[in-house]
Amino acid sequence: MTYFTPEHHQACRPVTGSGVYPARAEALGRLVHLQQRLANRLRVANFDLHPFHAGPIVGSVSDRQAHALSVQFMRAVGPALTVERLMGREGIASVQQIVVQHHPSLELRLQPDHFVVELIVPSEAWWDQQNISGKLRVQRQRLAFFSLLQSLDADFCLGFWQGAHLSELHLEVRHLQKTDILHEWLSTFEPSKDHFRLGRWYGVATLPEATIEAEVLRAARGLYAVYEAILWTSENNYREAHLQAISQLSPDKD
Repeated sequence: MTYFTPEHHQACRPVTGSGVYPARAEALGRLVHLQQRLANRLRVANFDLHPFHAGPIVGSVSDRQAHALSVQFMRAVGPALTVERLMGREGIASVQQIVVQHHPSLELRLQPDHFVVELIVPSEAWWDQQNISGKLRVQRQRLAFFSLLQSLDADFCLGFWQGAHLSELHLEVRHLQKTDILHEWLSTFEPSKDHFRLGRWYGVATLPEATIEAEVLRAARGLYAVYEAILWTSENNYREAHLQAISQLSPDKD
């Protein structure tokens, strides 16, 4: 028996008519339960990823209008508040004010055509996006990041598109083994405009109930290594390299 059935996938489409939609409620319950199970495993592994306080959302952090149900893991509350204040939200004071789109997140997403485990850095998370851009401008860090991506499973999908569905404009890790291709691809990334994303896409009703937790954990482990590499912290701060590069490109510069 698969954990998510074809009916669960189809239940992600917009609800029509009135009354309760049992398959949708069941799908949401299973997604939340999977998040809870994964949270326990991440805690044991000492991963600094925490369930988003507001619970599941309809849609995705990359598209709130998407026909999908999703749950997210993100940085802890204290660092999240710090980052949002640095982004200009000086008055933010409580967990209820945190905006998940302002941070990199690990998303578990159920949609009509796939179940997805994906690391997403939305365009609204520009503070961390600038950190990615800056890190890729430092040769030693860039090469280390390339090696990290190339070490992932071959079917992980990388791209910069917006929306919940898999874009044709993506590359699988199997196609990134040549460093020059990877460098050319990542050089097109534009902070504050693109959605940096990396994840694994599973077909409809393909994950057995007995093994889904282990499979999702395996995918999350690979993504967590990338998450740690790109997440802005005071010890992992490469924004200045990005800002210096932008300053040099400014038409006002003499």
